[in-house]
Amino acid sequence: MSGSFEDNCKDRHSPDDGVLEKSLVRAMKLCSRSEKCSSQIRQYLQRLSFTSQKGRCRCEHTECEDPAQASCSSGTAGIRRLEPEEIELVLKRLEEEGFVDDRRFALAYAKDKMHLSRWGGIKVRNCLVHFGIDSKLIDEALSTADESGQKDNLHLLIEGKLRSLLRNENLHSLKYEHKQKIYAKVVRYAIGRGYGYSEIMAELGTIFVQQD
Repeated sequence: MSGSFEDNCKDRHSPDDGVLEKSLVRAMKLCSRSEKCSSQIRQYLQRLSFTSQKGRCRCEHTECEDPAQASCSSGTAGIRRLEPEEIELVLKRLEEEGFVDDRRFALAYAKDKMHLSRWGGIKVRNCLVHFGIDSKLIDEALSTADESGQKDNLHLLIEGKLRSLLRNENLHSLKYEHKQKIYAKVVRYAIGRGYGYSEIMAELGTIFVQQD
């Protein structure tokens, strides 16, 4: 990085107080800990605040970094937040340096939720939309998911829910009304995990046949 980040931002209209550089470093540390998308980092940068001035030390009246030590009115420290255009400058730099990549985030998020948490594609899509991920990137992330793996996940999800609801009862020995209530609970549960109604019913039918 040649020169400071602030020196390289020629089109900015902000005081030369080092805030852009500090914000960039903090955001880089955050991204290094876990994958983040652009909307998450934008919200993080919006929350950042810095003291805009140095206070004066009560004892010797020299410059003091701690605003709590300020006693002179001329040394009162104010709160400095990033302007919207500054946030976009920091975010652009993070993307250029590879710290933020919405495509990479979407792929990692879909893989994690679909294979580890056993979420269905509908729930994953809704969450990625909430994060502000572009629809094309969402489509790509979901298309990389192993469809057979998703089918296996749904099967295990339904089997587990049936076991918890039936306990030691046999599904075939239940009265029709009771069986329908069990099915309804399973369907609601699976829909809540992000699976479609038709695929849930198809899997229920498969499990029912297997238990014959």
